[in-house]
Amino acid sequence: MSPAPGQPRYRAIAAELRARIEDGRLAPGAPLPTENALMGEFGVSRGTVREAIAVLRSDGLVVTTHGRGTHVRAVGPTAPGDGIYRQRRDGIAGEAEGSRRAEKLLGTAQVAVEHAEVPATETLAELLGVEPGTPVLRRRVRLESAGAARRLSDSYYRADVADAGLTDPAYEPLARLEAAGETITRVREVVRSRMPTLDESDALALGPDVPVLVVTRQSFNQERVIEVVNDLVLPADRNELEYDLRVLR
Repeated sequence: MSPAPGQPRYRAIAAELRARIEDGRLAPGAPLPTENALMGEFGVSRGTVREAIAVLRSDGLVVTTHGRGTHVRAVGPTAPGDGIYRQRRDGIAGEAEGSRRAEKLLGTAQVAVEHAEVPATETLAELLGVEPGTPVLRRRVRLESAGAARRLSDSYYRADVADAGLTDPAYEPLARLEAAGETITRVREVVRSRMPTLDESDALALGPDVPVLVVTRQSFNQERVIEVVNDLVLPADRNELEYDLRVLR
């Protein structure tokens, strides 16, 4: 394989390996050929091979792990709208529907849920409209599929809202709130990207240099906040956010 005019040799090798990954010759999770094998195939030095692999790593196509070598990143299918609240004319599509959609796209999804009473931080207090230090209910959710975490989220509820029985495992929180008369009239979401914390990177099994999408959501009954999700953390290489915004008349 000859590089294009003016193209460095390592970039030509990276382009060839990228093509093999994209057409399935190098499947997700498969090991990349060894440095020695690539040196022999392309007739280049070890340094040139390492530069080519560095390009693939920076593009998010491969992951290098100490003791295991370099493998094609096992990304898996994306989950459009997974767990993202949406307001519709016929009611609420919340976590229950989000989990069902995730199961269709990702196989059997496993959801682990924990509840705890915690004091509101300054940031959380501002989002919920309470005083800092006020006890609030935290609902921590971890969605897993195919042995990998797909989503981490912490939802918070004011004490007067938490009395609606939100810890009852038979109900999804938004459905329980609706049943208790807390009609959600408006939702505000802020989406940003950042690099993960070490804990998030471990929990989500992220490769090097993979960012996360972070969603902060406030659900309102008129002007009263009844739920805050702070934060919904999604691996950027495994998720997409889909919004179907409709005008309610």
